[in-house]
Amino acid sequence: MMKQLRRSLNAISKNLKALTKRSEKLVKALDKLEKAQAKAGKTKKRAVKRGRPTTRRAAAKKPAKRKVAAKKGRRSISATETVLKIVNRSRKGVDTATLQNKTGYNTRKIWDIVHRAYKEGKIKKVGRGTYVKS
Repeated sequence: MMKQLRRSLNAISKNLKALTKRSEKLVKALDKLEKAQAKAGKTKKRAVKRGRPTTRRAAAKKPAKRKVAAKKGRRSISATETVLKIVNRSRKGVDTATLQNKTGYNTRKIWDIVHRAYKEGKIKKVGRGTYVKS
C-alpha cells in the first residue's frame, strides 16, 4: 500500500510541475500581448493628440491647411483712450465720479488711468478730483 501511495504522490507531483510550467508559459504570453496592446494604444493616442491621422492612407486624404490672413478691422478702444476722450471733450473738467458713471469702470481703475495720464502729461488737475486736458 505504501508503494502505491508513493507512486500516486509522484504522479501528482509530476502533473503539478507540468501544470506550473504551462501556467508560467501562459502568463508570459499574456504579458507580451498586454505590452503589445499598450504600445499600440500609446502610438494611436499620441497621433491623435498631435492632430495626425493614425494611418498613412488617411494622411493622404487630408487636405493641406491654408493660413488665413488676419482681417484688418476696427480695433477695440482701450480704457485709457475712453477716459481721455471724455476728459478732452469737457471744457470745465471732469471729476472721477462723472468718469465712473460714463464709463462704468470701478473707482480703482479710473484712479489708475487718471494717475498714469497725469504723470505722462496728457491731463492736468484743476481741483481736487477734477481733470482737464493739457
